[in-house]
Amino acid sequence: METIKLDIIPQGVNPKFYVSQGDDLRALGVYLTENNEPYNLTGSEAVYIEALTVNNTYFRAQLENTGGDFLSFEILTNLTSKAGLNYCKIIIETDEQKIGTSAFFVIVEKKP
Repeated sequence: METIKLDIIPQGVNPKFYVSQGDDLRALGVYLTENNEPYNLTGSEAVYIEALTVNNTYFRAQLENTGGDFLSFEILTNLTSKAGLNYCKIIIETDEQKIGTSAFFVIVEKKP
């Protein structure tokens, strides 16, 4: 599993995941931080991934939230169907109120 660290108060350059075109079996892991300290979810928050894909399509999917500062999810087929840059965000909400977001890129490399 490839992992990145995402600060819920974005600063600096957005992290990047590199995957191959059609690679939909890989799991990605995200460590959540706030000012470089672990950001622990309680388990009651709703956590989503939103993406604008290289195909210029938008999607949003809910992720499992078991609490703590780590999220893992399987890469979505929507992100790997075409080579290029996908812009993604992790969104944390409570009672439909956004309490944190952090962005990253999924860069899909053309299959040889």
